[in-house]
Amino acid sequence: MKDGFIKVAAAVPAVKVANTKFNCESCISLAQKASEAGVKVLVFPELALTGYSCGDLFSTDTLLDGALNALREYIYATAMLDMVSVIGLPISFSDKIYNCAAVVSGGQLLGLVPKKNLPTYLEAYEARIFTSAPDDNFAYVFDDSVVMLGLKQMFVCRQMPMLRLGIEICEDLLVAAAPSSVLAAAGATIIVNPAASGETVGKEEYRRMMVCAQSTRTLSAYIYSGAGLGESPA
Repeated sequence: MKDGFIKVAAAVPAVKVANTKFNCESCISLAQKASEAGVKVLVFPELALTGYSCGDLFSTDTLLDGALNALREYIYATAMLDMVSVIGLPISFSDKIYNCAAVVSGGQLLGLVPKKNLPTYLEAYEARIFTSAPDDNFAYVFDDSVVMLGLKQMFVCRQMPMLRLGIEICEDLLVAAAPSSVLAAAGATIIVNPAASGETVGKEEYRRMMVCAQSTRTLSAYIYSGAGLGESPA
């Protein structure tokens, strides 16, 4: 922190679809570089630990367990970094699969925020695989700890209380009632958005426009991280 400011970054790792070990190592490498550069909030893409375009593999125990093991490895490898990471992965809970953002810092999983709005148009068919975020938070057991899984979460830094982190995922930005509006009204000063939006003509400018508009409406900083290098759902 310098003069009340912190450095934030959006990470775009190299991704191999369904290769959780490779993807984890790619994310760890970027996290270490970001920490060396003084980054305090690092945002990875949606489903960064698996890749977005895994299709029906998301329903297999092999991929779901691999994603959890990759999360454990990322938490362990970044435990000593003075930084909070937001990284995407699928989470199985109560016989449902959620597209989640995991919040990690200091060798701990702080919480899981699931995606609320699941696109089912053009190249996207998320609702066939994932369940929309529940209205309430639920307790999720991760190894020897219990964290919350749900939308109603804000992550506040003890050393810098004005750093209040809220999360929405990709499509959540594009709807009329974006979760970030509620989070900002509750006091979030930074909104992060792990995404895997397809690359089509004109899409980059459209995304930039939406991010700028929502940042203005919510009076908060908005960090958007797109699909991993080498992968696009388009």
